[in-house]
Amino acid sequence: MFASTLAGEPWASLPLLALLFSAVASLLAGLIPTARQALAMGRDRTLGKVWTRVHPRYGTPAAGTVCNAAIALVIAVLAVSIPQVSAMVLAAVNAVGILVAGYYGLTALACAVRFRAVLRGRPLEALTVVVIPAACGLAMFALGGVLVASYLTKSDHLAIDPDNGYFQLLCPGLVLAAGLVAAAVAKWGRRSDYFRTGRGTDETTLELRPVEVDGAV
Repeated sequence: MFASTLAGEPWASLPLLALLFSAVASLLAGLIPTARQALAMGRDRTLGKVWTRVHPRYGTPAAGTVCNAAIALVIAVLAVSIPQVSAMVLAAVNAVGILVAGYYGLTALACAVRFRAVLRGRPLEALTVVVIPAACGLAMFALGGVLVASYLTKSDHLAIDPDNGYFQLLCPGLVLAAGLVAAAVAKWGRRSDYFRTGRGTDETTLELRPVEVDGAV
């Protein structure tokens, strides 16, 4: 409607076409890296073996892509049919900044800890790989703390409402709890070496079937 006030057809339909392309790009940006992250985690046995199943010809994480798409479809259907699920999805989207601040902060601090030995003799390099990441990590944690404090003072009681502060905190809390449960299963159930050595495996641990193209492998 707004585009039609600025230009006539066919130019007024271009924003809709751009929106469609944007939706497809967002879908691919969500499915493709998530499936590959799950593939790497499954390879390290921090997730189940189903995530390591790759396409016999293309070598892509086909099973993970299908599983992620199925999970997203189920959540979308539930969100449309059950108002409480829709409210939880909206609250999780509104409070995603807390999770982003948390994992960016942890990543930055992990970088600083990993390269802390550089502090002994290379000041300029230490500034870029230790000091700045550590400062940025602390800043992200501070930002997350500000968000948490703002949600705590936003409401005086818990209600299933995407604008309720306590409910907005509950959703990322459930995500974090689910992650801790998955980590516990991987460590004590699957006994993944990742939690013992702190190192992941490499691509050679997956047996990818060779692809023949015009008689060549």
